[in-house]
Amino acid sequence: MAYQKLEYLSDLTQKWLIYAEGKNTALVVGNTFALFKVIESVQDPYAVSLFFHAGVLCLIIGTLFAFRAIFPITRYLDLKDLSSKTCTLNPFSSTNLVQHSPTSLLKQLDLTDWGHFEYEFAEYLIGTARLIVRKYSCFKYGSLFTVAGIIILASYKFII
Repeated sequence: MAYQKLEYLSDLTQKWLIYAEGKNTALVVGNTFALFKVIESVQDPYAVSLFFHAGVLCLIIGTLFAFRAIFPITRYLDLKDLSSKTCTLNPFSSTNLVQHSPTSLLKQLDLTDWGHFEYEFAEYLIGTARLIVRKYSCFKYGSLFTVAGIIILASYKFII
C-alpha cells in the first residue's frame, strides 16, 4: 500500500510538471506572437512614445520569466536544508511536498522499513516538486508582466 502511495505521488508530480511546462510554453508563444504583432504594427519606431516602449518591455520581461522556467537550476534540487522539517503530507500540493525531507516523506507514507531505493525516490519526488514550484512562480511573475504590458499597450491604443 505504501509503495502505491509513492507511485501515486510520482504520477502526480509528473502531471504537475507537464502542466507547469505547458503554461510557461504557452506564455512564451503568446508573448512572442504579441510582440511580433505589436512591433509589426508600428510604422515609425522613432515616433512612438515611452508609454509604448514600457508596454513592449513588460511583454519582453514576461517572456523572459517564462524562458527562465525552462532552464532548471540545480540548487533547487539540493535537499540538505530539509533535514529538520516535518509536516503532515498533503499529496495534492507541491508546495507542501517541498517542505518534507526524504525521511519525513517516507514516514508520512507509512513506510517503516525503507532502503536506499525508496530514499532516492523520495529525494526525486521532492526535487521534482521544487522544480514545479519554481516553474509556477516564474509563470506567475511572467503573467503579471504580460498583463501589465497588455494593459499599457491597450491604453496606448486608446490614447492615440
